[in-house]
Amino acid sequence: MPESLETEEESMVILRAEHLVRYYGKGKNRIYALNDVSFSMEKGSFVSVVGTSGSGKSTLLHIVGTVDRPNKGKVFVDDNDLFSLRRDKLAIYRRRHMGIIYQFNNLLPNLTVKENILLPVLLDGREVNAQYYAELIDILELRGREKFYPHMLSGGQKQRVSIGRAMINTPDVLLADEPTGSLDARNTQEILQLLKRSNREFGQTILLITHDEQVALQTDRVLYIEHGQLVNDEQIK
Repeated sequence: MPESLETEEESMVILRAEHLVRYYGKGKNRIYALNDVSFSMEKGSFVSVVGTSGSGKSTLLHIVGTVDRPNKGKVFVDDNDLFSLRRDKLAIYRRRHMGIIYQFNNLLPNLTVKENILLPVLLDGREVNAQYYAELIDILELRGREKFYPHMLSGGQKQRVSIGRAMINTPDVLLADEPTGSLDARNTQEILQLLKRSNREFGQTILLITHDEQVALQTDRVLYIEHGQLVNDEQIK
């Protein structure tokens, strides 16, 4: 391959996981949650990881999101070796460059919709990008509910708020851990359409964890994980 083409191709890769190993216990009691997992993602891609309960998919997301550490292996985001950073620097990097959406929205009940969404920016002591916030509120279909508290929202609306909170810092990578797992069929489709829209309109890179293959097939690429190992990598479109 010509050097110029190789450089261009490499520059498109935003996330690399290299030989990740995560285990618990010692000796004969050692259990591997991840066993030599490697993959990469291109900027602007929408990738899902499918596996049954206990397959290691959530462990993989937590390590990529740096809320857990591997026993072996490395994670690079935009060529930054994340686990080489000091813990305080890593926490700052995670807040500024990575967004995480959980199955259960984890909203703070005493904060409004607006305050929950803006929390990462305010914790960072930075100025809010008012134009981006306004665009995000419209895409999330939360206009008019910004002063509502979580108990005043439906399950789907709460999950939209959690997506907004994950996206407000325009993260390099958006990680979604079973974001539709606690929702009914209608809200599941609404959240998936919202993620696809953010991927398409904002160029957001998304890694989605799910046990539902029908959900995964709505992404661009599916990684299948079993017993802590990636067993298949399927390009959907």
